Amino acid sequence: MTARKIANISKNSKIIIEKSTVPCKTADHIRTILNANKINNGTMNKYNKLIHENLENNNLNICNLSISRSSSNSTLNNEDLKFDNEPIINDFDNKDTSIHFEILSNPEFLAEGTAVNDILYPDRILIGGNETKEGRIAQEILCKLYSYWVPQENIIKMGLWSAELSKLSANALLAQRISSINSQSALCEETGADIQEIALACGLDSRIGSKFLNASIGKIIAIYGFSFKKNTKDTRESPALTVVLSLLKEGAIIKIFDPKVPENQIKNDIKENCDFQENNEYISNISVCHSCYEASYGANAIVICTEWDEFKSLDYKRIYNDMSKPAFIFDGRLILNHKELKQIGFSVEAIGKQL
Repeated sequence: MTARKIANISKNSKIIIEKSTVPCKTADHIRTILNANKINNGTMNKYNKLIHENLENNNLNICNLSISRSSSNSTLNNEDLKFDNEPIINDFDNKDTSIHFEILSNPEFLAEGTAVNDILYPDRILIGGNETKEGRIAQEILCKLYSYWVPQENIIKMGLWSAELSKLSANALLAQRISSINSQSALCEETGADIQEIALACGLDSRIGSKFLNASIGKIIAIYGFSFKKNTKDTRESPALTVVLSLLKEGAIIKIFDPKVPENQIKNDIKENCDFQENNEYISNISVCHSCYEASYGANAIVICTEWDEFKSLDYKRIYNDMSKPAFIFDGRLILNHKELKQIGFSVEAIGKQL
């Protein structure tokens, strides 16, 4: 959709920079869409002229771009970007040359909570382009932009597909690292070892490093209702039990509220329906709460397992504000107003309905 829009409105050549985490060879699909929808207006823009002139003269001359901070704020405003000369890409009348789109892959490596710092002081900048003369010129233009605040040795030029795949590979390696330290947590619990001390000892090995060696917990899920139906504390054949056991198996932290079912009954039901060796781990990952608000506080998602009437009249704005974002609700009993929940900000799923 975006590529088609760019092609439809572009009256001169463009460098298209692919920033998102995408499947390898996505740039090929973007190029196909751009070329199929571009305007063949018989004009040649300044970017094309720049490419041809520099190919002939074996020289790249890019207009100077000055980046300044107008305040201590980390945000770059339009006023902060000034060109000493006129922009590189601009229309002008010349020979019959069609619009050209050059695609670069410039993946982001930003971490939640440190994104601004990661932009200002990146470990590396990857710029992937086609191994053609036009591709190399486009890479140099983007390198020039980054060079105003990123050291040259941190800017890495590579093939287009290598840049796309590097982002996916980095994500996979980080996931493996986190998974490895999490698997050590269970071993530490069995042996009495301290996972933080293990992480410190391993992180001091220069071949391993200390980053991403903090053991993490699974998602926090609030379960509303544990009885098999409202107005009873009977839990026999309760769907909530199946849901809770499945979530515990996936490593989730469970917070349960039911108006009638007592805590000891909930925990006994779970113990009786899981393997003996899983008892301690599962029970330690469950907390039985005294209200819906307590159960949902800090949770990632809410699952409605019993159709208690009081669940319909809760202050869901308050609940949303107290949850981790994005906040999800799965209505397993079809008792909630899904439209209102979406307006509040929830991501809503419901059994047997496509929302």
